[in-house]
Amino acid sequence: MVGILYAEINVFAILIIGMIFWKFITMKNKPKEHMLFAVLLVGAALFFCMDGAWALVDAEYLKVGYTVRYLINLCYFVITGILPFLWLVYTVRSGANPKFGKLWIDVLLTMPLLVFLCLLFTNHMGNWIFYIDEVGKYHRGSLYFLQPSCSYGYFAIPAVRTMIAFFKEGPFKNEKVSQSMISFVFVPIIFGILQIVFAGSPWLCIGITIAVLQLYLYTLSVDEMKHELEYQELLEKKNEDLQDALMRAESANKSKSIFLNNMSHDIRTPMNAILGFARIAKDNAGDKERVVDCLNKVLSSGDYLLHLINEVLDMARIESGKVSIDEKPVNLKAVVTYLESLFRISMEERGLIFSVQAEIEDEYLYVDELRLNQICMNLISNAQKYTKPGGSVLFECKQVEKAAADRATYLFRIKDTGIGMSKSFQEKLFAAFEREARVETGQIQGSGLGLSITKNIVDLMNGRIEVQSELGEGTEICVYLTFRLDESAQAKAMQKELSDIDFTGKRILLAEDNELNSEIARTILGEVGILVDVAPDGADAVTMLKNSEPGYYDLILMDIQMPYMNGYEAATTIRNCGIPGHKDIPIIAMTANAFEEDRKKALECGMNEHIAKPVDVEKLISVLKVVL
Repeated sequence: MVGILYAEINVFAILIIGMIFWKFITMKNKPKEHMLFAVLLVGAALFFCMDGAWALVDAEYLKVGYTVRYLINLCYFVITGILPFLWLVYTVRSGANPKFGKLWIDVLLTMPLLVFLCLLFTNHMGNWIFYIDEVGKYHRGSLYFLQPSCSYGYFAIPAVRTMIAFFKEGPFKNEKVSQSMISFVFVPIIFGILQIVFAGSPWLCIGITIAVLQLYLYTLSVDEMKHELEYQELLEKKNEDLQDALMRAESANKSKSIFLNNMSHDIRTPMNAILGFARIAKDNAGDKERVVDCLNKVLSSGDYLLHLINEVLDMARIESGKVSIDEKPVNLKAVVTYLESLFRISMEERGLIFSVQAEIEDEYLYVDELRLNQICMNLISNAQKYTKPGGSVLFECKQVEKAAADRATYLFRIKDTGIGMSKSFQEKLFAAFEREARVETGQIQGSGLGLSITKNIVDLMNGRIEVQSELGEGTEICVYLTFRLDESAQAKAMQKELSDIDFTGKRILLAEDNELNSEIARTILGEVGILVDVAPDGADAVTMLKNSEPGYYDLILMDIQMPYMNGYEAATTIRNCGIPGHKDIPIIAMTANAFEEDRKKALECGMNEHIAKPVDVEKLISVLKVVL
């Protein structure tokens, strides 16, 4: 009857293990140690199979031969050694039991199982663990005690360590998990003791079944607790993000207030000058000398206002991440020459000694010329503004090294003998709207944006900027930039001596709907010998071109925002007209749409170049020399 009871209990246990196993493998979010748990379930199922088979064979309910009887006993002992070891491993890996933390302890704990298994697989040589006599009866061997010692030892270790941890560290944080963990850790050892006391009863089988159920509940509890912790962490992170967003919003509002305060003052100053001198000129229309003086001051204030607006727009685009670096083939020596010519006259008028040095081995590069000019012009302009008459300003461009086969690093150094900067101001030199409050700087115009813009552009170009300055002695700023070399002969051959080109007899079609802008353009172009025909709209420009003989117009200056057909549409129409001599005519956008994306859109529509309004006369003439 005992054998039948054993078999029935084991079959019942296998059904329970099977249901747990099926429930476990169909879980959507399996615990971290799901593979080990699955192995543990399979081990428990094998234990119940072997335990039931062993009981039936031992009670003679199942008639088998010697070999099968021996193998059933061997498998039973193997699984009774491995299952407790898996139990110990899982309790540590799942977090129910503290980790040992040292490799030698892990190795030491594995040794009893290895010794026991070695004895089992060599048992036929000495009958150390068990043997089957001539009549088929099972008997214990001389080293049989190793089996319960090994099995119950592995069950006991988690129970003892859990008890120590419980009394040492106090109750666990999660009561539900704590109860499940203690129950499934202690259940095997308790029922194992009952198995020893009441030999021949299926207490261990019952205990392992209950323990596996508790283990499954513990696994679910831990998984639920982990989800709660993850949810709590997510809430905390969301809260931190909201706090950061609030701080950024407050900072943005503060920056906005500072910006408006600064702009209110900086824009009103030149506007007052423009309006004031315009009224004076109007009131003194008969005094030519006074009118010319007023107009010069209006132009000066207008230039400053335009410069201020450009800086504000640049800063806004940089902060919004809309500024990109657009590299094109450039002659660096030509850039240096252009910058020298740009500042030479104003430096001399201010009574400054302006020196330019260039040590350039590789002059043909891929550079964003607009941004490079912006960097150098900001720094040279600052040196000019903050250096008193009689002082000196040095602009040096020097190739310092070849960073790679196709790249080279260049130093742009601007050194002056100006008023210098204090150490405290140098720490916030590149912050927006920062200007050092000193007597010497009180009468010097500036928005405090130039150096901030310069630093951001240098960073975008993956360069670095270094500043050295002493009060009353001057400032030295070094910018290091690495550029890709343009070594093709074609790129060098395309460089022209712009001064050799003659504009006399050239005819331009100007598409411009604003009469004032049209008058300014006609005057500027007329001064260099260019004949100008005006079209008040893009559609008129297309018609005038089609009605002319090929070659009659040498170039089209195209405004973008026009009432009936804008410049993009007109350029696209011309490029698609299919008329030889017309479809290939050079088209230059001349527009107030001055951002980089506007320039790219103009080029995508078939235009050859882009010039921003208000028109820089020198740049317009330079572009015309290249295109014509």
